[in-house]
Amino acid sequence: MSVYTRHMWTSSQPRRILIWVVAPLLICSSLPLRAHAAQGDLDLTFGNGGRVTTQFGGGDSIFALVAQPDGKIVAAGSASGNEFALARYNMDGSLDLTFGSGGKVTTDFFGNRDVALAVALQPNGKIVAAGYAFDAPGNNIIFAVARYNSNGSLDSSFGAGGKVTGGGTEATSILIQPDNKILVGGHTNGSGPPFNIDFDLVRLNPDGTLDDTFGSGGKVTTDFFGGEDRIFALALQPDGLIVAAGAANRFALTADFAIARYKPNGKLDKSFGTDGKLTTNFNLDNEEALAVALQSDGKIIAAGRTHVVNASYDSAISRYNSDGTLDSTFGAGGKVTTDFSGGFDIATGVAVQPNGKIIVSGWAQNGANGRSDFGLARYNSNGSLDSNFGSGGRVVTDFDGGDDTPFAMALEFDGKIVVAGLAVVAGVTSFALARYEISKPRIISATASGKNLFVAGDGFDEGAVVLINGTEQSTANDELSPTTALVVKKGGKKIKPGNTAMLQVRNSDGALSQAFSFTRLAL
Repeated sequence: MSVYTRHMWTSSQPRRILIWVVAPLLICSSLPLRAHAAQGDLDLTFGNGGRVTTQFGGGDSIFALVAQPDGKIVAAGSASGNEFALARYNMDGSLDLTFGSGGKVTTDFFGNRDVALAVALQPNGKIVAAGYAFDAPGNNIIFAVARYNSNGSLDSSFGAGGKVTGGGTEATSILIQPDNKILVGGHTNGSGPPFNIDFDLVRLNPDGTLDDTFGSGGKVTTDFFGGEDRIFALALQPDGLIVAAGAANRFALTADFAIARYKPNGKLDKSFGTDGKLTTNFNLDNEEALAVALQSDGKIIAAGRTHVVNASYDSAISRYNSDGTLDSTFGAGGKVTTDFSGGFDIATGVAVQPNGKIIVSGWAQNGANGRSDFGLARYNSNGSLDSNFGSGGRVVTDFDGGDDTPFAMALEFDGKIVVAGLAVVAGVTSFALARYEISKPRIISATASGKNLFVAGDGFDEGAVVLINGTEQSTANDELSPTTALVVKKGGKKIKPGNTAMLQVRNSDGALSQAFSFTRLAL
């Protein structure tokens, strides 16, 4: 997911709404406005009606997703359940033929079953995938990481021929630190009785060797109650603190959301929760946090599933203050559950839009026919469903009438939402992706007058900003026509007479307008 830098309007810096009148712009802004796709509609410029499927050989699934800054999308998972499988897509959903073989890459470790469950992008464009492999001698599950060059070839400078493996661990999540060290989360067998599975963190140096400045020889394990504890998602705070989310069992089949926070050296952060750890119960049992995201104010959002009384699951979301206490301003005491259509609903992805709204993706099973589809929901900052998104805040997407299961989500650089997993199409299980619209702004015209630049169009929101040649400008909405007219203070001074500049508008949710070429008339 791309990270945006934009001006933050605080209570001490209210966004200024200006009234301005410039005759040429008023004429342009009165032009008929284009109909926009609704929030949450499938993006018809992507694949076939907003959907893409890719086959490696059948039995294929995406488990992780990352959006590149250039708009390309990298999906990682398994091919026939037997090899790491990666595919890279262009912005229109077509396979990127510069990547691997026809846009696809598969990687085998020991000739047994290999599955990639996580993927991350390094600043230099290299791609790191993590998951598990079965070793050849004993058929034991082991930690597996592979790094690829930007063209999809294995990076020989990493580990042994581009691959790193280790015993006793299943990797489920990955992130790249600013120093290019690689943090991998999952679970491992602990030191206690059999099946005492613990949170497990491993940090690698950029070359794939274990980082001995982290934990004990590059590894950290954390136990909650002596039962099974598993990491499913990681997040890195701006201050370097590491947030790991997953599940912890008190007793058999009584798992709760579990979160631990670590210092950069791997020690538990004792200022968080109880000695660095916390658990959250929703309803009954068998609850898991499968995704985690950070808000700009330092609050932590976890999403996953909760077991409900009709023996099914509902999507579950919890939000925490920076000290680990539940945020009482969110939902009911910090918790929200969502049902789509009476079946199994499980959140597998979560992201925060730049405007603070929360996107959650996951399974949406129809309780009547048992078929599962891609499900997507958007929440306001207080946890209520956003009625401006989809139908009552929810969207359900079917591919070909079969079972469709999403496992990953990413926000693209222009704010569009990509959800990925598997779809059964014509009886074959394939990589599956769907992309969704957010209302995009559009520039119709621009005029420079004195020191200021005036931009007219449609679909601007109150937090819209104008970019001149990619650089964000101090921007204000027109009070009379805030959604169709913007003023850039001193923008006229930045484009000299006779010069051409590229303009874009970015809304507060990250949606970008088209690039608009503006030439200021010569004096």
